[in-house]
Amino acid sequence: MVSKNIIGERIKAARKMAGLSQQVLADQVNISKMMISKYENGLAIPGSGMLLALGKVLGVRVEYFLRPVSGTLQLPRYRRRKALPKREEAMILARTQDWLERYLTIERILGEEQYLDLPGQDDCRIRSPDDIEDLALKIRKDWSLGLEPIMNVIDLLEQHGIRVFVVAASEKFDALTLWYNEHPIIVVNKNMTWGRQRFSLAHELDYF
Repeated sequence: MVSKNIIGERIKAARKMAGLSQQVLADQVNISKMMISKYENGLAIPGSGMLLALGKVLGVRVEYFLRPVSGTLQLPRYRRRKALPKREEAMILARTQDWLERYLTIERILGEEQYLDLPGQDDCRIRSPDDIEDLALKIRKDWSLGLEPIMNVIDLLEQHGIRVFVVAASEKFDALTLWYNEHPIIVVNKNMTWGRQRFSLAHELDYF
C-alpha cells in the first residue's frame, strides 16, 4: 500500500510543477488550503475522487501520485540575469526531478546508462588566459572532436554523461547545474536563443 507521505510528496511536487500555491489549488478542487497542507505533509490521504480531481487540475495522471520519489535534487548553482522568484525556482526544480526520474528509468530499461567522462579537476586548473584555450583543446582531443564547430552541444554533453533538460521558463532564468543522486544535470531555458543556449551549456561545464 502506498503511504500517505509518498502521496503527499507527489501532490506537493505536482503543485510546484504547475506553479500553483496551496490556496489556488484548494480553490480549484473545492477544498480548504488546510486540507491541501495536510495532504502534502502526510497527515491525511485523499480519496480516489480527490486524486482524480487533483490530477486533472495539476496535469498529471493518478499513477503519478502513487510513484515513490526515487531521489532528491541537490541545491543548484545558477546562471541568471535577475533574481528568480521562489515559485518559478520551485517549478523548474520540480519539473526537472520529474523529467529526470522518467529519463533514468528509460535508460535503465534500455541498458544505455551514461557515465560522467570529464578531465580530472587537476587538469582543469586555470592560472592564465592561455590555460583556457589549452583546456578547450584538451577536451576536444579527449572527446575526439577535432577543430570543427560543434553542431549539437546537448547531444555531445549527454554522450559524456551529463544529462540536459530544456525547460520553458521566463527571461529571468538562463541555466543551472545540479546533481541528482550521482547524476550531473544541466537545466537550460528553452525560450533563449539558440546561440545563448549553446553559450550557457558550455559555461555550465565550469561547475563540474
